[in-house]
Amino acid sequence: MIDDFTVPSTYISLDSNKNDYYFSDWLKKYLKQHGINTFIFNPGASFRGLHDSLVNDDEITIIMACHEEIAVAFAHGYYKASGRLICVLIHANVGVLHSAMALFNAWCDRVPLLCLVGNGPLAAGKRRPWIDWIHTAHDIFAPVRGYTTLAAVSADQWGTAHDIRRAIRTVMTESHLGPAVVAIDADHQESIAENRVLRLGPIDTEKCVQRVDPFHIKCAAKFLSVAQRPLIIVERTGRQKGFMQALSNLSDALNVKIPVLECGYYENSITRNLENNWLRLESATLDVAPDMILALDTIDPLGYLETLVDTDDLKESVFISVNTPGVALSGWSSDTGIESPGVVYNGDIVEFLLSTAKYVEPHKAPLPVYIKSKNLPESVLKNAMKTISDTFDTASINIRIVNGGSTQIDQSIRSVFVFKHEANFLGMNGGGGLGYGLPASLGAAMAMREDNTGELAVSFLGDGDFLYTPSSLWTAAAKNIPILLIIINNGQYFNSVEHAKIVSEDRQRSTSPRIATTFDESPIDFISLAHGFDIQAASVSIEDNYLLSQTILDAVSYISGKSRPFIINIQA
Repeated sequence: MIDDFTVPSTYISLDSNKNDYYFSDWLKKYLKQHGINTFIFNPGASFRGLHDSLVNDDEITIIMACHEEIAVAFAHGYYKASGRLICVLIHANVGVLHSAMALFNAWCDRVPLLCLVGNGPLAAGKRRPWIDWIHTAHDIFAPVRGYTTLAAVSADQWGTAHDIRRAIRTVMTESHLGPAVVAIDADHQESIAENRVLRLGPIDTEKCVQRVDPFHIKCAAKFLSVAQRPLIIVERTGRQKGFMQALSNLSDALNVKIPVLECGYYENSITRNLENNWLRLESATLDVAPDMILALDTIDPLGYLETLVDTDDLKESVFISVNTPGVALSGWSSDTGIESPGVVYNGDIVEFLLSTAKYVEPHKAPLPVYIKSKNLPESVLKNAMKTISDTFDTASINIRIVNGGSTQIDQSIRSVFVFKHEANFLGMNGGGGLGYGLPASLGAAMAMREDNTGELAVSFLGDGDFLYTPSSLWTAAAKNIPILLIIINNGQYFNSVEHAKIVSEDRQRSTSPRIATTFDESPIDFISLAHGFDIQAASVSIEDNYLLSQTILDAVSYISGKSRPFIINIQA
């Protein structure tokens, strides 16, 4: 030991009498040593050994889901709300295929997940006839490898143990990497743990802050100090704790309100805050091009700017991008294939902003106003969202919006609600994969209950997204998860309806855009669906603002008293 610095032991002493200590028992204990004691899964025989180890430990929390996609999305939402990991167990082959969409969402959203995947015995002589053969794969992660940060398969306990160690280190110490998946052989789980595995000690999971070089920080500070039309563009970085305060500190140091433009739907913190000159992309207009652009963890800053100004007007602009280290590249999806213009630095974003603020020189006069806010068009949805927001504010109900629902709903939320800190809004799914909203919202709400945040979890859900994973309601009811689920029920896949309109108009055809894009042929009774899972629900017209407000208050009272979920179906 040197002062307060310690190095964890690579090996530890063996406990006595370990003859009946299975590899799955070691795995459970090892995960607990690293703070992972909650597991979610749809049961499968390929991890029955680990399942048995879990149910025989009173310190373990087990959550059953009705689908692997639900289990992964639940862990996704849980992490976004808490920064902690739930371990997802996934059944061999068929479970991997079921989980693929949710893993893709987590990859695009850059949310770290730890997923352990059962695999039939790699040793052929250990396999049961038929079933073990179709549940064994030498390349079990072929369907999902392109959107995982680590995919490991080993043929023995020793290799698997090190795969687990590497996965834990990856998801706990790196940033923005996405899910790690590790195969656990069914036969290994049910075998006595090897002594050298039992002797493996815990690993160091402290996350180190990586800093931008001081010279580059001073350069950025200089450009910000002399720029007359500075602009900060943010995307993924808005999740980071302390980000909003760091932005405010930088503006204070410069003695100006630097315009901040939030892009994409990864974020949760900025939305629309006219007091700070923070705007969403869709609510901003530019009179002229900015002369200095600072892009923070933004995939395609130039692409976003092209929606507001002519790129020829950016020829003289200074462009600096700062990205969080650790973004994994993949040839499967092209979301990381766009190179930012100008110079690119890698480092912790909040640390960069705080350090830059120390070197800037305050502006002596107000900067010219070149970016303006525009209101989104009035709509029935926006009016309903205003009613919902006003109801919470008037009743002094602290909320956290754990899901944005859809692009249309998300824009209405961001145009109405004003959020105080990064965690007030958890955004959307990252990958555009439907089915995320309901299970991810439940995961977030469970984390909030564990943390005793004093906030009400509120989730906005599109009806189309909801119908992908409705069996999530079983988990909500079984675990008594307190959450207000608000379904914006427009009876259609809105995005597909709009695209159908565009194509038919371009081709000058009178084709109805509502064919195979709506639920007109068989409307869904969401109230009966909720009652089938023993969940209370109410329906209200989107145009009845008074009844909507009263229904929200009744739902909040029920959730507070019963610690149970409640569904409001807003008929649009």
